[in-house]
Amino acid sequence: MKNKEDAIFTIPNMLSVFRVLLIPLFMYLYFEGRYIYSTAVLLFSGLTDIVDGFIARRFNMISKLGKILDPLADKITQVAIAICLATHHTILIPLLIVFCVKELLMLIGAYVLLKKGLRPSESKWWGKVGTVIIYALLVLFLISDIIPNVIPEWVLISTMCATAVSILYSLYSYFNIYLQIRAGKYDIATESHNKDNI
Repeated sequence: MKNKEDAIFTIPNMLSVFRVLLIPLFMYLYFEGRYIYSTAVLLFSGLTDIVDGFIARRFNMISKLGKILDPLADKITQVAIAICLATHHTILIPLLIVFCVKELLMLIGAYVLLKKGLRPSESKWWGKVGTVIIYALLVLFLISDIIPNVIPEWVLISTMCATAVSILYSLYSYFNIYLQIRAGKYDIATESHNKDNI
């Protein structure tokens, strides 16, 4: 009998793919100046992310592919939307660069571990908090596109600073775990068991 963890065509996995497919729609609507609709697409994408995780745990549909596909869909969505916003809000460019560098370093770290036959760490609570902060920032800038000047500049700057801190903290924390995994001092099996029982 096939192990559930090896399943590919699960509802959560399909929802992750669906989130990626929403990106071109968001980009089209945003560059057409239909900010209300593009914001609705982003919020709908976020909702599918929540539903995806709920279904995976509630109905025991957690799969190996899903553990990769879900965060990957999040990152692709965040980067694509941030790039769109940065074309109208150049103040976001430095933050976008920091975010892309962080994700690139994490990809390189995961690749190095896999090449050595080691398994990269799964997502942590601080990564999830960081995702929420990033989405909050994106929504705030989208709202400022819909209704100019409705969001005070200090709110946007403060949220950008919080986003930068969360990105750097996440990079620092995952780097420490990366070093522990390479040194054989990190228990991946226990991590997965505890996470699956949350």
